[in-house]
Amino acid sequence: MQSVHRPAVSGFLVVATTTLLASCGGGGGGFPPPAANAPLEIKATSNRADLVSGGDAMIEIVLPKDATAAGLKVEAGGRDQSAAFAVRADGRIRGLLTGLAAGDNVVTAQTNTAAAAQLTLTNADRGGPVYSGEQVTPFYCATPVPQGATATSPATNASGLTTAATDAKCNIAAEYKLYYRTTAAGCSAALPDPSPSVTFANAAPPTTATPPTNPCYKAYDPAAPTPPDLATTTTDAGLAVPYIVRVERGTMNRGIYDIAVLIDPAKPWDGAAPQAQWNGKVYYQFGASTGQPRRQVRPATAWSSANTQLGRGYMVVANSMTDSAINSNRVMMAETVMMMKEHIADRYGAIKFTMGTGCSGGSINSNMNASIAPGQLDGFTISCAYPDSETTTIEVNDCVLLAEAYQKPQWTGLVGGFTQAAIDAKKAAINGHPDQTGCHGWYNAFGSNGKVGNYVPRGVTNNLTGAIGPIGAPTNNCQMPTALVWDATTNPTGARCSAWDWASPIWGKAADGVRARETRDNTGVQYGLNALLGGTITGEEFVTLNETIGGIDKDSNFQAARSVADPEALAIAYRSGIVLNGRQLA
Repeated sequence: MQSVHRPAVSGFLVVATTTLLASCGGGGGGFPPPAANAPLEIKATSNRADLVSGGDAMIEIVLPKDATAAGLKVEAGGRDQSAAFAVRADGRIRGLLTGLAAGDNVVTAQTNTAAAAQLTLTNADRGGPVYSGEQVTPFYCATPVPQGATATSPATNASGLTTAATDAKCNIAAEYKLYYRTTAAGCSAALPDPSPSVTFANAAPPTTATPPTNPCYKAYDPAAPTPPDLATTTTDAGLAVPYIVRVERGTMNRGIYDIAVLIDPAKPWDGAAPQAQWNGKVYYQFGASTGQPRRQVRPATAWSSANTQLGRGYMVVANSMTDSAINSNRVMMAETVMMMKEHIADRYGAIKFTMGTGCSGGSINSNMNASIAPGQLDGFTISCAYPDSETTTIEVNDCVLLAEAYQKPQWTGLVGGFTQAAIDAKKAAINGHPDQTGCHGWYNAFGSNGKVGNYVPRGVTNNLTGAIGPIGAPTNNCQMPTALVWDATTNPTGARCSAWDWASPIWGKAADGVRARETRDNTGVQYGLNALLGGTITGEEFVTLNETIGGIDKDSNFQAARSVADPEALAIAYRSGIVLNGRQLA
């Protein structure tokens, strides 16, 4: 897949195909008399009919005028699923189709008084993808207990689930846990079931995760339904209920998700008849930072930290593939949100609206979701905000190149006679920051995120002088064993670990068929122009800086020439919504 043809995923577009047979009359002219029964209509309500995933879909049957539901028969893929359908409390006929096969599934429905109609559902695996292209491999599934690294496989993360993945898409059976909110004062909002983990390069035994000593959420036992410290809460609909939460944990699109919502454990709940304490609203948590490790992991955000939302009746949702630190493929991120919302609509009920939230990379994913898939989020409340990763990367890369240029002899030879304060003032004016340390922070935090192979992290080691050196141990951005990662000489077909290579189904491959197209470019940039015009730097300093700053090549190495983007990647970035566009936000 070399480009993104972005599906219109605003809301849940209904797609239905009705089969009508008509023929022209013979020599006598005119049309034949109308059929005795008008056809009914089949609607896919949880997602677009051509974007279904997970093997199930919520369907509504709409009867023509004067028809009844008597004798309703619904088939999907040749299987009779009529028993799933009923007239619900709101008067609508709905039911959940299950067991859908991969690919196209023809749904047929009719009643005694309404003619048959058909709808084709196109179903994708729960492990994905739906529209984001072939998944990048290798990718390592989480395990019930974390395992240390070996020479040929990285350490695995703990899944928070009791069974192992059943296939290469890292599908793991969903599990459910009940918790209640305690009335205890000073309780901790940390997860009541934190996950032990090991670093990807560490073959030692995993560390032990310690639950908080005074958790706000304790395990709930239906056999002892009224613990003495059970809190109550009042939803935004004014419904007072015991503060009991069910957490569903499972996998979707190779990510691990949590869905937390108020529940009455003594009563049933299904997508056609949700429990009343859920207000129908979704609070979606996007995780921060940015990265592209090849290891399945639990969500970075904690459902237990959203007490205000849970208590008001919101459903709190997160998936690790919508955490920016885990997945920098923004199209796949938007796809994952779509799949999560479909699962909720299928299994919990219709969604009134979805609010996104996140900081830093979480704000990027909030913005990107609205830009790539308009309508999936009805709004968002973000902090430490950035627009998107592509334009933010421009500033990060510029800071890396500037910090390096300030240590080159051509520059130091020009400013050697100035005080450190005067030199710092020149750097700040060139960088466009209040002081020179802003670029130091960008370099050290994210300057190596574009590295495609194994590397020793490099960054600023002295905030005063800007001196640069190694700042960490050998690593790679795939979080994989060294031997499996790309190296120009020893392993030219190994896994490439940049954000663009992780999203290669979106960007497409370059002519060599190995690397992904990418957007890094600083051709024509006049570094320090404002500083020159403002009189902070001299013409000689301006020229020298721009002559020596150089760029980054396609393998993330420094080079004397400026960086040049792949033109096709630039077009894809804009066309797909990966560059934030206000039209979609509107």
